[in-house]
Amino acid sequence: MSTFNKNDWIEKTSEYMEYISQHKKNIEFAWCQLRQAITGISLLNRPVIMEQMQDRIRYHDDSKMTEEEFLPYRQHFYPIDGEVVDDANFQRAWELHYNRNDHHWQHWINVDGSFRPCYCMEDKICAYLEMICDWQAMSFVKGGSAYSYYKENKDVI
Repeated sequence: MSTFNKNDWIEKTSEYMEYISQHKKNIEFAWCQLRQAITGISLLNRPVIMEQMQDRIRYHDDSKMTEEEFLPYRQHFYPIDGEVVDDANFQRAWELHYNRNDHHWQHWINVDGSFRPCYCMEDKICAYLEMICDWQAMSFVKGGSAYSYYKENKDVI
């Protein structure tokens, strides 16, 4: 059995929830920036895409609040001294997360390295726009930009 202080548990859980909340705010800000940048590109400004993006931004990463993802993520990124942490649990949660959320490039790759079949064009465009927002939102915390993230990771994407 893990031996850790419940106050530490509350503190680390609160810190993780605050991280999620801030990330969602950063996603909204990144979407505002991206929406301005794509003004005038008619393919990306179609009403069906703009409506879907509003929902995607509103519900971005909500799966991290599910039972299957919350604890493994919190333990991985906000561990508590004395808590038993199972890295395999985090790996399962991460795989579940990107399989549930098509804004992660990993969602589009099969186990054998081939691409998953595409569904409708609007959905894929929205997934890519949300992915760019995610990268940009992370850059607000870690520095860089969505573009620099892509450049640094393009060989595996």
